[in-house]
Formats: sequence, structure tokens, C-alpha cells
Amino acid sequence: MSNTPSGSVLRNTRTGGPTIEEFRALESASATLSDRVDALGSQQRAEVGDLRDRIQAVATAQEDRFGRLESRLEAFLDSIKAKQEPASSSAASTDLPNPATSPSSGSGVSAKVYTVKTEDTGTFDGTPENLELFLARVQAIRFAETGAGWDRAVLRAITLALRGRAAIWHSTLTDKQRAGLCRIDSWFEALRENFSPQSTVVRQQARDRTWDPDHEDILGFVFAKIALLKVGFRNMSEEDVVQEIADRLPVDIQMLLRQPRERQPSLVRLREELRIQEVFWRARHN
Repeated sequence: MSNTPSGSVLRNTRTGGPTIEEFRALESASATLSDRVDALGSQQRAEVGDLRDRIQAVATAQEDRFGRLESRLEAFLDSIKAKQEPASSSAASTDLPNPATSPSSGSGVSAKVYTVKTEDTGTFDGTPENLELFLARVQAIRFAETGAGWDRAVLRAITLALRGRAAIWHSTLTDKQRAGLCRIDSWFEALRENFSPQSTVVRQQARDRTWDPDHEDILGFVFAKIALLKVGFRNMSEEDVVQEIADRLPVDIQMLLRQPRERQPSLVRLREELRIQEVFWRARHN
């Protein structure tokens, strides 16, 4: 073994590694670093836990707040529903049929109320020549609907449509006679009995009735002519009616009509022809 100086540091001469003091310094530094890491980890865990607690507290507060809002909203909706229920129940009660007028298995009375205006039926002033036109209009309206309620509406309209002599006649009836006018057919019979024109007069009027283009369209003339012919000549055939209508039209329209020359002429097809020919006739004659 070789002698070393007394003041030299002992080293591992075989490896040339650190001295014991250096090992001790490294161990001390490692322990200090480990303590610092542990302290830092503990601090972070504490901060994370505190943050978690704060988040949980905020979430709990928000949940409570939303719960209160939900309760207030439900209470508000319940109050609205409570206000609407009486209104809907009263509306439903108004829609319920009246037991006095609702249909039942025994009465058959309709709850629906109809209204027929005099603008629909026209009026009748007692002029005999206008009676059948008025009755034809009422009859057409009568068959536009079915049911007892509709017939009662037509009956009311007939009474309100009377003017002049016809209204005076109705006012002179006794209560028993008025009570007998409870059906539309009864009205027709009573009006014809009191206001029907003489057949000879109506026949002459039907023959003389011509088209007045300055005051009516051609279909208005056709319908008025047919009504007069049906009153004056109750058994007149459709062929004769078509011919009678055509004979009272201007010659330049007659020459273009086909129905009067057909083997089985039709009033419907005649009206279709006349609607077309009227347009050209008025354009030609301004």
C-alpha cells in the first residue's frame, strides 16, 4: 500500500467516483427535492379539493335556483290552466244542444236554426202574373235543404215576402186560417186560390213575352217565358217550349240555333246555345 498525504480527500482510486461527502450531499439534495415534490403535490391536491368543493357548492346553488324557478313556472302554468278551465267549460256548455230543441229518438226536432231572407225568395205583391214565378223560386229554395228546420225557415220567409195586396190578404185571415198555413203546400194552395191569373190572360202573356235585351239577359227571358208557359199551358211538351222560346228571339239568333231543329230538343242544351249566341249578338249590335 502506498502512503497518501494527510490533507488529501479519500477517493475510490479504483473507480474514480464521488467521495463520501459528495454522496451525502446528493442524498441530502434528493431528500430535499422529494420533500418539496411531496409538499407541492399536497398543495395541489388541497387546491384541487378546494376547487372541487367550490364547484360542488356552485352546482348545488344553481340546482336549488333552477328548482325554485321550476316551481314558480309550474305554479304560473297551473294558475293559467285554472283560469282557462271555467271559460272552456262555459263555452262547452253553450255548444251543448238545448234539450228543448235537440233531436231525440221520439221528437225528431232539429236543433239547427236556419234563416231564409226575402232577398233569396223575392217578394210577391199580389200581382197574379207574378205568382208562379214567386212560387217557383220558393219551391227551388225549399228543395235546397232537407229537414223540418229548413221548412220552418221557408214558411217564415213566405210570410215576410208578402207585399201590397198579398200582405193585406194575409192580414185579413182568421187565426184558424193562419194556423192552417203550417205547410208549404198549404201556402201554395192558398196563394193560387186567391191570386192565380185567368188562364187566357196568362196564355196570351206567355205568347207575347219576348226578349228585351236592354233590360235583361237572355237567360232571364228564357226562365220567365218558361214559367208563363207552364202556368198557361200545363201540358205543353218540352219540344213545344223550346220552339216557343226560339220563335220570340231575334232572327239572327234563331238562324244559328240547333236545338229547335233536333228530333228531341232539350231546354238545357238550348240555354247553353243561347248563352254563347248572346255574347256574339251583343258584340255585333253593340
